[in-house]
Amino acid sequence: MVLVTDDDAESNADDDARFQLAAQAAGRIVRRSRAHVRLTTKTLSRCTDIAPSSSLYATDRASAAAGNHRIAFDQTVKQVETLSNALVSHLDGLNVLMKHDTFHGLPATVIARSIAEVAASCSWILRPEVSADERAARAYAVLFHSLENSTPQLIPEDADRAVEMREKLIDLLSASGITVKRREKEGNKSEHVAQVSVGSAHVKTGYRISDRVRAEIPAVGRMYAGLSSAAHGESLHVANAWEIPDSFARRIGIVVDESVMVWSKAVHRWFGVEPGLVGNEGDVKTIKQSIHPDVIAGIMARREKGA
Repeated sequence: MVLVTDDDAESNADDDARFQLAAQAAGRIVRRSRAHVRLTTKTLSRCTDIAPSSSLYATDRASAAAGNHRIAFDQTVKQVETLSNALVSHLDGLNVLMKHDTFHGLPATVIARSIAEVAASCSWILRPEVSADERAARAYAVLFHSLENSTPQLIPEDADRAVEMREKLIDLLSASGITVKRREKEGNKSEHVAQVSVGSAHVKTGYRISDRVRAEIPAVGRMYAGLSSAAHGESLHVANAWEIPDSFARRIGIVVDESVMVWSKAVHRWFGVEPGLVGNEGDVKTIKQSIHPDVIAGIMARREKGA
């Protein structure tokens, strides 16, 4: 029998209070984010009608109508729709977990990581700071990546069709002055596509999703290694789901909040419309207040040492 002292009981009560504070705030963030993404996704078709002529969407559409980058534009629209619907689905699943009487930290963390990856991909495709040529090159790169990434998993007949589609696309783009570079290793060329160049914009088809998350959602990028460790079953991180569940709740809340804001900003800026309210600063503040004082002191000490 383990003797539990008054100090231990008080410490356990404090730990539970911090967990409840973090979990409730994270749950509210998930619900608000889910509502925002669902509403935005439902109005995407309307956004295509009301997008002002000064918007990036209108610019890309006009270029497509003039015969430039028709495939790229169609691919971008399709990707935005697909990724947005995926975001809704992930948030639906996460909302079910967060409403459950039992806190399921591990599966919730895996879904949160997927939410970050989807949001980062959408943000990368629609990046407003890059030129129209680069957005087109990114759309083509995504298309080639999707075609080649799916080929090994298809039955032979469908795989042959995917290869045929890739070759036709290469011929079509090459005829339009777009450069498609094959992979090359030690002087040996592969049939797979490595890079697409549109004007002065060069975009590689291969990427690491961790790098993309770090670039598009810096706040989440710093947590990505921990998210992946939990998803991949690394024992220390898995054990923490039960030993310090408040840290999992905080991470889920922050990842969802940051990811959905980045996704929303990217989509609304592309269409040139104002986004609705996404999150609530009060919930983020509550999550931060749930952090143990000793942890905060350690973070501050490391920052001072680093400075």
